[in-house]
Amino acid sequence: MKSDASYRDPAFTVMAMDILSNILSRADNPGDLGTYLTEEVRDLTGARCVLLIQCLCTPTVNEHRVVSVNPFRRREWAESPAGNRLYEVVHRMPAAQLWRGEEPAEIAGLLRREGFELSMVFPLNAGGLRVGTMLVLGLPDEEHITAVLSLLNNLSAIVALVLRNTILYEKQEQLIQERTEELQNANKQLQIELTERKRAEEEIHALNASLEARVRRRTRELAESEARFRTIYETSPVSIWQEDWTPVIQSIKELRAQGVGDLAAYFREHPDFVARALNEIKIVDVNHWTLGMFSGTNKTETIASLETFFSTPDSMPGFIDELNALVQGETVYCTEMALNTVQGDSIHGLVTVAFPPPDSDPGEVLVSVIDITERKRAEEAIRTLNATLEERVLERTAQLEEAIATLNSEIAERRRAEDALLRLNRELRAISNCNQVLMRAEDEQTL
Repeated sequence: MKSDASYRDPAFTVMAMDILSNILSRADNPGDLGTYLTEEVRDLTGARCVLLIQCLCTPTVNEHRVVSVNPFRRREWAESPAGNRLYEVVHRMPAAQLWRGEEPAEIAGLLRREGFELSMVFPLNAGGLRVGTMLVLGLPDEEHITAVLSLLNNLSAIVALVLRNTILYEKQEQLIQERTEELQNANKQLQIELTERKRAEEEIHALNASLEARVRRRTRELAESEARFRTIYETSPVSIWQEDWTPVIQSIKELRAQGVGDLAAYFREHPDFVARALNEIKIVDVNHWTLGMFSGTNKTETIASLETFFSTPDSMPGFIDELNALVQGETVYCTEMALNTVQGDSIHGLVTVAFPPPDSDPGEVLVSVIDITERKRAEEAIRTLNATLEERVLERTAQLEEAIATLNSEIAERRRAEDALLRLNRELRAISNCNQVLMRAEDEQTL
């Protein structure tokens, strides 16, 4: 710290004014101001470290920015969590304070860890607003501390105003820049929109002309497509029916409204409803193949009534299955069923029914029928043949079992004969051995 003479010397006042003048000359650059101020204060006080901190706190965010640190090697600590914790504590102090190492444990610990015992803090307030803090850390002694406090208190008010003006200036510059960018962007957007609008108008004119051409082309394509469909419809080697089930769909809705839950059981128990439903279905059209399959002489005769094709008891279950598929919400139903021709002959058909979506009012139904009568006859012939073959297999199996039993008996008999022969061979071998013994004995007696 400077000597007593420097504080009593009138030149000290001049030096203070010079510091103040230099502060004001750097008001437009917080970085230069901080560097100058921390260097001068450290030189003036002999402190180990001087920090100038800018407060950027809001009601919701507690943030501080290190403006300057002297010496610079302390900057890493100044920006560390420990330094930031110190700034948070200082932020709540209403006035300048001198720390002698007797402060609350947290502050004392933060200072002692860095070797700072005697220290001062100067809140920088401008108009009741905290704009920053100046920390003078590690003073050599308390000599002339009163004069230093007075000088730095006076300087702190000016520094606070400079920091506040700097913050306002930065915010104003930022707002001006943002507003300028917004206006530039708005102008660019307006130019783009005008260009886009002009281009859109041109595109609309071109689109209208294109749409008119496409409508004409689409109309022609639809006419051609309808003609192709009609050709396919009439010449397809499959029986195709267009039917209107609207009354039947309405009747089923009425049954549900009356609380009938099990419609399948209802159909079984009310054959009159099934017959009425069959009668209510209107055949709108059939293709040419249908006439040949169902022995119809013309379309008028063929589409007179659907009842014609379900006129025998063996054909009615097929129609009931179609009703059940409808109430179960199936949109495509495929089955095999017996049908009758216009002449009363019976055929078998592979029937595919395309129902409208559930709960829809229109009752347009498309039905296709493939004649599988020959296949059914072939299947029946195969079943008959299978049954005959099965009988023959059973007979042959019985014969084989009988032959196997006989063979097994013969094998058993042969085994018994083989066993007897083996016993006889052993007996003969024994007799032969005895004879040889007797002959040797006789030979010995003769000798």
